[in-house]
Amino acid sequence: MESFFNLITDAALLTCTFIWAFTSDSLKPLLIIAAIVIHEIGHTVTSFLLGNRFKKLSTQNSGLKLHGNTPYISYKAEAVTALGGPLFNFLSAGACSCFGESGNVLFFTATSFALGILNLLPIKEFDGGRITECALSLFCPYSLVSVICDVLSFLSLFFLWSMAVYLMMRSGGSITLFIFSTSLFAKIFLTPQKSVNS
Repeated sequence: MESFFNLITDAALLTCTFIWAFTSDSLKPLLIIAAIVIHEIGHTVTSFLLGNRFKKLSTQNSGLKLHGNTPYISYKAEAVTALGGPLFNFLSAGACSCFGESGNVLFFTATSFALGILNLLPIKEFDGGRITECALSLFCPYSLVSVICDVLSFLSLFFLWSMAVYLMMRSGGSITLFIFSTSLFAKIFLTPQKSVNS
């Protein structure tokens, strides 16, 4: 059942990507990919500077996931590594804004900045969720951390979904944000959890 939910939510996100790619200017999907690559480079560089090395890259509903060769790292190292991706997005957006105000430059700057902001939301599987979990784990028991992270994830996803619905009603756009937030909500909150005994 879990694999079925994963398949449905991943298919929804893939559909969302194709809709956007084929209804937009030809260069925009490449600029989005560039922003995502820069984001992952930020995680890699930050982790490398902290002494961890990545050995595997996998995809998930919220994007890419890098797996390190160290199974356990400190909360501080985990939070700093999570912060590296958005930080690189902000740096690349700032650097790109120095090259003028053409359409593609503005689009990449906005995309990179938005990707950084989006990833800092306290949503599970996002960098902001990892940072929040690490920060709370320093002061609270894990059971409380889990509840707080669930509530923050729900509220953040509900905000994204509500914003997408509002924008669709006002302008007829933002189907991409709607599909993304809906599929991510299903992935996080509707996917059956494996039991400990299975």
